Amino acid sequence: MEPTKGQQKYVDEITLDEVISASADVIRWIKSNILGLGLSCLLTLGVVLFWYTQQEDHYVAELSFMLNDDNNPQISGMAGVLSQFGIAPSGGKYNVDKLLEIARSKRIIESTLLNEVKIANRNSTLANHFINIHKMDDTWVDKRPDLESYLLDSNNVKTSDGQFVLKSLINKIVGTKQNRSNALLTSDYGNTDYIMSFYMKSLSDSLSILFVNELYDEVNSFFVEKSVERSQKVHDLIVAERDSLTKLISDSALKAAQIKDRSTGLVKNQNNVQAALLESKLVGYQAALQQITENLGRAEYALKTNAPLIQLLDAPSYPISPQKPSILKYVLLGLVLGIVSYLIIIFGLKVIKRV
Repeated sequence: MEPTKGQQKYVDEITLDEVISASADVIRWIKSNILGLGLSCLLTLGVVLFWYTQQEDHYVAELSFMLNDDNNPQISGMAGVLSQFGIAPSGGKYNVDKLLEIARSKRIIESTLLNEVKIANRNSTLANHFINIHKMDDTWVDKRPDLESYLLDSNNVKTSDGQFVLKSLINKIVGTKQNRSNALLTSDYGNTDYIMSFYMKSLSDSLSILFVNELYDEVNSFFVEKSVERSQKVHDLIVAERDSLTKLISDSALKAAQIKDRSTGLVKNQNNVQAALLESKLVGYQAALQQITENLGRAEYALKTNAPLIQLLDAPSYPISPQKPSILKYVLLGLVLGIVSYLIIIFGLKVIKRV
């Protein structure tokens, strides 16, 4: 049948009949190779499921918190903190992505790892608990056999060996900036409420909970310290000025009293003039001290009202259920690998026959 006017026949056009014919060919091939496919899928499925059963349980601890952004003077303090990391907040709004990146910084993670906690009746740094529980020394024993059973603390962390171990731990926990896909510590925030969360995954429920709590404390302390740093410096300067002026008043009053004592019963105009001058200065000093005291009160109020910028919402607690990847995912993986393996074998056999 010739194509009618207005119709165009394409050489590469696939018709419905061709689709049905190809589908029938696939079904006939599957029927003829059903035994081989089944055996191949069973073998790969067995291997994958065995590997699945060998996987250790992981425990994920979640901690959520929020940033206190109420359009108050604290924002300027946070802007100063962010500027130290080369971050310029726009329009007074917090850049939560950058804040979470700071929480994963070497400085914060190192401080967290060096905190001492108790796990399984053993007091040690979080770093050493990580090394023991995750058998971290197995990962570097080939390159550095001398570091087997190495313990990290504040005394050796700055040495070359300590830095090697610390870097290995940080890469294990937060990954690298180029690749964080396998990191034990992850973070996220809500797109509308900006509630931020830390998720810590490890082989121990205690390790996960303690690490995420210690990390939050380190981040909180850092931001509180930086947010009040300027106010604290002003407060300390005012205190120093007050103490200096108080001593000056005390010395001047003592000197004026001594002059008056020496002049008792005598008429010495020179002593009277010196005493009068000192008393006049004392009046000025006392007025200045009153002003400084008022300024100190305002500085102390600023420190007290400059509340922490980070507020804890939910902290992890026991018990934490162990987590494993979905077994359905592994079953599908085993079936796909079985089909692919069988196709490769068939292809290889045909190539061998033609050689």
